[in-house]
Formats: sequence, C-alpha cells, structure tokens
Amino acid sequence: MAKKANRCSLLDAGVDWSTTTFPDGLRARFAHSKAEQLISSRSKEGYDVSDTNRLGFIGQRTEGLFYGWRGDLLMVICSGEVAAAHSSFFLGLAGNVSRLDLAVTLRDDNLDQDWTEIALQQCSMDGRIDSGLLKTRRIQGTPDGATLYIGSRSSDRFIRIYDKTAESKGVYPERSWRWEIEYKKPRAGMVAARLLRLGAGPHAVIDVVRAGLQDIRVVLPYGNPGADWLPHAGARKSDDETRLAYTNRVVRPFLQKLIDRVGESRVRAALSRSLGNGDDHTLDPENDLPP
Repeated sequence: MAKKANRCSLLDAGVDWSTTTFPDGLRARFAHSKAEQLISSRSKEGYDVSDTNRLGFIGQRTEGLFYGWRGDLLMVICSGEVAAAHSSFFLGLAGNVSRLDLAVTLRDDNLDQDWTEIALQQCSMDGRIDSGLLKTRRIQGTPDGATLYIGSRSSDRFIRIYDKTAESKGVYPERSWRWEIEYKKPRAGMVAARLLRLGAGPHAVIDVVRAGLQDIRVVLPYGNPGADWLPHAGARKSDDETRLAYTNRVVRPFLQKLIDRVGESRVRAALSRSLGNGDDHTLDPENDLPP
C-alpha cells in the first residue's frame, strides 16, 4: 500500500518583508501618511521610534517599519507583523518593489520529520542544482535547528526552509517549520502584482509560495495544489508593439468618443490632414473643431 502523503497544519502565511518606493506625487503622499500613522501607533504601543538615515533615505524607524525620503523619492520598508498586516497597502501604491519576502509556517505532528532534509532530496532532482547552476546549503545548528538555503542571497530569488520553533526560541509550537522565499527585482514586482490580483491574503501567499517551490521541485506539504504560475518575465515587446498596444488601449476609445460627438467624416478629415494628405483642402477648418 502506498504511503499517505504527509500534510501539515497551517500556523500562518503572509508577507514577511517588503521594500517599496514611491516617486513624489499623490501615491507617495498617501504612503507617507500611512507610514506616519503606523509609526505613531507603534510609539503608543511602547516601541521606540528614532530618526534614521538608511541608504540615503532620511526618515524614521521603529520595530517592523522604516520610512524616509531621498530627494523626491519615498521608501517604505515593512517587516514581521507590520509587513503581514500592512504591506498590501504599500504594494498597491508602489512605483517599484525592490524586495518582497513571502513566508508560510506549518506545524508537523511527526516529531521525526525534518523538512530541510526532505526539501533537499526533492530539489536535488532539479537539473540546475545537479549541475551547480543553483546552489544549496543545509546547516544543522544548535540551538537554531536545521536550515536549508536554496539559491544565492544576491539573486532575485532566495529560498529558506528552517525550523521555526528553534529560530523563534520557542515562541512557535514544537515542530513548526517555515518555507520562505525572498524575491528581489525584477521578480519582486511581478510577484507583488500577482499577489495583489489574488487578494494578498494568506491563501494568495500560499499559492504563490507553492508555485515558487514547485519550480525547483520542492513540495509545500499543505492543502491542494494551487495555480501553476511562476514569476518569469515575458518577452520584451518592441517599441512598435508597445505603441500599438497604447493605441488600442487609449487612442481607440478616445477616437470612438470623438466620432460619437462630431461624426466619423470630420474625424477622418482631421486625421487625413495630420497624415499629410492633400485631398481635404476644401474643408472649412472651423467646422473641423469639436463643438
């Protein structure tokens, strides 16, 4: 008889880190206002608040949150519980997402199971790891338990699987394991967009993390298989394709509204003149203007 697949129970799933930037404008002002409110709220809860210069961005930081300006550019960094609760707000407004960490924490009743060993066996079947293109490193530590690293910290995707019970010094229950993916640009922006489309809740995070792990043959031992989606950049469109897409999205609806107002013949005449055709010289210029 085939052995039943091991499944774990869900403890939490969410954004664990986000770094977002906002060019000066309405969205930046909304993000700044939100960050100020969070700083004030954290201060009232007893967390220290300090003035900070981070990467040239001058602002304030507290536990789980930093925001600051560098010229006309605002940066907001969220981590931990602040990231889990508020990152979706900043991701929805951001002009750029330079880092996004997603994490799923599961509890396994099987005390003998080591998910870093299991994941290492699973991903070793991937040709990129077998060839050395994608590196792995497993550490058996004390008191922080086992940790498996897949990929490079400097790359746009870095995976960590580790004993969360040991790492959190007992805050999480016995046999808690965390699957965590750290994305950097350009993947971070693509993952953020996908996450927002799915609703940015725990189930969306699980779906995105599961897909990211599946790409290296690692199975997330929770729930049913999700959408088969990976954050790969699509082929870059040529300038002409981009212009055609803009024409279809913006220019066509504009022309249709103009035709509805002044008639197709007058729009055709105006376009004919703009393209340099000389067969409309008898038209009255005043009649070619919208009323």
